[in-house]
Amino acid sequence: MAGYEATLRLAPFTRHLLATDISAGMITIAREKLAAQPVPQLNFAVTDADAPVSWQPRKHGRPRVAGRLVRRLETITP
Repeated sequence: MAGYEATLRLAPFTRHLLATDISAGMITIAREKLAAQPVPQLNFAVTDADAPVSWQPRKHGRPRVAGRLVRRLETITP
């Protein structure tokens, strides 16, 4: 499954999903696809693979963990 399709499958299970890539070209393609098929909680951004990641805690203090979303995606993938 390609990254964009995986992101689309994850998005309905989130309030907000920021998908990133180190390639500005890939983000441009993703944004074009998103414009054709809007998903309100989904955004794309170019990121630096070497930049530190900062997790924003939710109201109850636990961090958002991408691994949990990936495991959820694996359970719904046909």
